[in-house]
Amino acid sequence: MHLDSGPSTAAPLAVADVHLAAHAVDTAVRTLCRDPESRTVIDAVDAARTAVDHLPSGLVATTLHRLLDTITDCHRAGRPTSSRLVARRGAAARAVRLAH
Repeated sequence: MHLDSGPSTAAPLAVADVHLAAHAVDTAVRTLCRDPESRTVIDAVDAARTAVDHLPSGLVATTLHRLLDTITDCHRAGRPTSSRLVARRGAAARAVRLAH
């Protein structure tokens, strides 16, 4: 079975865009850890979501969006972390590393 379907039609990831989005998501995580019930968590998530939305669809954007959804869930529950947050954070870190 041949898995190569020819040249990729997906837009290439710009390293600077990936770094910007990853930094914004990391800021949202740190904001959640500091004060999980604060409105600033949602502000940080919104800013991060804007940065992630500039990435082409694919592994990095998907994992970062899932992490943002989990941050929002933790905020709603008033919890600074969860096992799902830890798992999604690890998955996002691996996806960002693979993008390089």
